[in-house]
Amino acid sequence: GVVLFAERNVYAQLPTDLAAEIRTMTGGYVLFAFLSTMLREIVKDIEDMHGDEESNCRTLPIVFGVRAAKIWAGIFAAILLVLMSALLYSLWQNAGYMAFSFALIAVISPLLVCIGLLNKATKKHHYSQLSKLTKAIMVSGLLLLILIWKS
Repeated sequence: GVVLFAERNVYAQLPTDLAAEIRTMTGGYVLFAFLSTMLREIVKDIEDMHGDEESNCRTLPIVFGVRAAKIWAGIFAAILLVLMSALLYSLWQNAGYMAFSFALIAVISPLLVCIGLLNKATKKHHYSQLSKLTKAIMVSGLLLLILIWKS
């Protein structure tokens, strides 16, 4: 995102189609990175809540409670799910079947599992599982970007 902003004059000289595609891909990826990172950080804050309390940290679950933190994590996950669904639709429309399949299996499905587990989570090991799952979603998103770029 920073490179896109810093090099905006260079992008302005590119053909309109290419510049728009680069902006869309970069913007989409930056948004994915932000939302998935926020989701993971909230889950990690819930997981590490007791240690953070001992260190007098003021994290979301400590200040507003676990329920509020889970709601915010769910909001970030839901927004991510909606945006990924829009991407799936676009991939299907543009015959990006390999990227579509990968996104469905490696990003959307784990994200749905994550939302389900988030609702049921009550213990530290639940949040540890969620943290690992959100990491996998983030890695899958990175790989998806490569697949889309190569197709």
